[in-house]
Amino acid sequence: MAKQLHYTFLNRSILGIRKFYFPVFLVTAVSIFSAQKAGVVLPEYLNNHVNDFLCLPLVLYIGQFCVRIIRSDSTLQLPISLLLCITVYYAVYFEYYLPNVNARYTGDPVDVMLYFFGMLFFYIVEYGSQKK
Repeated sequence: MAKQLHYTFLNRSILGIRKFYFPVFLVTAVSIFSAQKAGVVLPEYLNNHVNDFLCLPLVLYIGQFCVRIIRSDSTLQLPISLLLCITVYYAVYFEYYLPNVNARYTGDPVDVMLYFFGMLFFYIVEYGSQKK
């Protein structure tokens, strides 16, 4: 009984987050980017790390949305292997490759961790509330 009650509470909480995280994340990411472009001095964590966490949930949500439209399947789920591949690609490209070819970019292991936390957030919110 207690296990079922916990599952029901968790399921409702995740469903609530699923309804609003994309627009909140998008507005937050665009606001940070706009403030940076306008020369606003932001706290270090906000300036350097928040968008790295927000990036993968936004990218994966948009990708899943597009694939669902193309396949005409509103319940389609991206496989975890694809989520991992995309996350590894972003980590390698933005934190290893670009810093080696462009001085504007710096590699940061914290950003790599945030990419994976963002992917994990997406996975839990989008798929975690469904019974297997």
